[in-house]
Amino acid sequence: MSEQNITVKRTVSNNWFLLKIALQEAPLYTLQELTTRARHRVIVFIEHIYMIGYIVNCIQYERPFTDVLWFVLAVFVGVTLVAQVLPNYVETRLKPLSLEKIHLRIRRELYRKAAQIDLKNYDDPAYYNEFVWAMGEAAERTEQVIGSCAVFIGEIVGILVTGAYVLTQDPLGLVLTGISVLAVLLLSNLYNKYRLQFQEKMKTLERKRDYISRVFYLPEYAKELRLSRLKPKLYEEFADTSRQLREIAAKETKRLAILSFCMNYCCSTFVFEGIYLIYLLFQAIVRGAIGYGTMVTLYNSCYSLRGCSQSLAWVLTQFPEHGRYIEKIRHFLECPAQICQDEKAEPVKGEFKELSLQKVSFSYPQGEQVLKEINLTIRRGEKIALVGYNGAGKTTLVKLLMRLYDVTSGEITRNGRDIRRLNLQEYRGQYAALFQDYQMFAATLGENIVMDKVPVDQEKIKPLLQKSGFDRKFSELSRGYETPLTGEFEEDGVTFSGGEAQMVGICRSLYQDSQIVVLDEPSSALDPLNEYNLNHTMMNLDREKTVIFISHRLSTTRLADRIYMLEEGRIVEEGSHRELMELDGKQHFTQPPAHYTEASLVKSLEELGIGRPSTYSPTITTILARRYVVKENKNLYVTELGEIVNSIMKESFPTIVDEHFTANMESLLDKVEEGAINWKTVVSNFYPDLKEAVDIAEKDLEKVKIEDEVTDVICEECGRNMVVKYGPHGKFL
Repeated sequence: MSEQNITVKRTVSNNWFLLKIALQEAPLYTLQELTTRARHRVIVFIEHIYMIGYIVNCIQYERPFTDVLWFVLAVFVGVTLVAQVLPNYVETRLKPLSLEKIHLRIRRELYRKAAQIDLKNYDDPAYYNEFVWAMGEAAERTEQVIGSCAVFIGEIVGILVTGAYVLTQDPLGLVLTGISVLAVLLLSNLYNKYRLQFQEKMKTLERKRDYISRVFYLPEYAKELRLSRLKPKLYEEFADTSRQLREIAAKETKRLAILSFCMNYCCSTFVFEGIYLIYLLFQAIVRGAIGYGTMVTLYNSCYSLRGCSQSLAWVLTQFPEHGRYIEKIRHFLECPAQICQDEKAEPVKGEFKELSLQKVSFSYPQGEQVLKEINLTIRRGEKIALVGYNGAGKTTLVKLLMRLYDVTSGEITRNGRDIRRLNLQEYRGQYAALFQDYQMFAATLGENIVMDKVPVDQEKIKPLLQKSGFDRKFSELSRGYETPLTGEFEEDGVTFSGGEAQMVGICRSLYQDSQIVVLDEPSSALDPLNEYNLNHTMMNLDREKTVIFISHRLSTTRLADRIYMLEEGRIVEEGSHRELMELDGKQHFTQPPAHYTEASLVKSLEELGIGRPSTYSPTITTILARRYVVKENKNLYVTELGEIVNSIMKESFPTIVDEHFTANMESLLDKVEEGAINWKTVVSNFYPDLKEAVDIAEKDLEKVKIEDEVTDVICEECGRNMVVKYGPHGKFL
């Protein structure tokens, strides 16, 4: 139901929706709040209107002082009890407890729904906007609805009490009040309509401006801002957005100002402080038809009646506004989830044997097709790698497997049963996943790993810390599993680096002990050593456990049983690493992107100004002997050992392991040979930094352990299978 089509009945229903929650959770507080304004209006009439007129008339007609005294004392006692004692108790005691109950109920409803909505709804901007509005508005809007209902009830009571008095004394006052109220009501409705349109126009631009503001103060953007040239662009965007906001405000507020003047002066002040006041003075002074006290009381009564009527007119326009906001909340809460727990769903029976995708295609809402005619089978115990460029559909594919989305066409089966017919909670329970955009929660380290209400099983976690490479960091944490993460709530909260947080995420996925482990770029933030250890850990898990990798790294895909390469939503290659290496097709991810021959490597070195003819042959011989590369069909392929050594060297000596440094050093050494530069000057310029870097590397770097390769060769001495080991000069048996 669109905002423009919300009926009066729906408006009433929407306001009652939140008011009913308040009455259910905090009935005493809600009823007290609903009657506050009514009590106030009765007190105002008695104390500030009727009592003043009564005293003036007593003076004019010389009534006994005791009559005035007892009346004033009675009013004073009543006002003290109703307007002072009760509100003080409500404000200090009842209100905080009651609001907490109401907010808890509403938040719980919203959070429950947020946990159930389909993931695709996050990709729908319109729905996501309603989601954000619902989360931000619900609790506060409930208080506003209670307040509006209290004003409505209070003004009705005020009109009845004050109107009854005016009707008995001077009916003309009611006529003027009615005309004023009707005009204000019409103009108020128009004013609120334009104001809501104004707010909606501003909302989108304000969100954009707020986003730019967050970029400047949130810590996760701090490094990029200082290392990039993004700031001028952001300044420009901020200025442009602010300019658009000013233009909208200048245009819309002019109309609102005119309507406000008509409401507040023409239809209100002019009528009562001009026309009606002159009329009352004429009746009391010229004609003597009423006493001075009655004149004062009538003027104050009509003034109060006008205030009640205008307030009533205003609050009546608030209910449709509340209704529009609450409609968003109700639409969010009532929107059915397409992927949900079906009571008639089949239980997930038997051990997992295989997942099969048959002609699976998928499109995001209002988007292009992301996956096209995917066919693949994943069997129990297989280690699968999904590779491809960004946007190829890898992450979407695993989300379909986990039924975070439903396929657009085709089907996915588990052991031959369509997963859409299976119990959703049980089916998802067989997965443990670590996505690229994993999050660390403001909780303890143990809670971030367990991700459940159950106590931390330290014996279960301990080996996982070693497998993920987090054990050394864990030993530095004085509070162990009770270490608070992030500084959200704890001043001593720990914020991990990207690699450390990823290790915790890996522990989290392994702790669940699920049948299928899904890892989306699990080693993207790890250093080479921990990446190497992780890859071997994941591939050496229980043979019955299925692992699905999403990766761009060669070292990961080499260890997989099968590799699927995706491109533009299709599987373009599949097979083991060895099989794909032998293909003539696209090898963007299944082997290194560029392969040198000895001749092309020498040519590149010459172009960069690195080395001399006498050094090229020894260089190639050395990297081959140390197994940093292997030679196949004249091509040189980087080995896993070569990748690890290269990564460690670049990380530890970034200014030295650099082609520009090497070329420059070659040039300087040539000048030393020519006698143009003293060799001590050349060495002194870089040796201190080199020595410091070497000292740090020797202290901090761990020894890289490469797993032995078991062969079929039997040892003559012990009778066991011999293994291939790596030494300084390559492999040996």
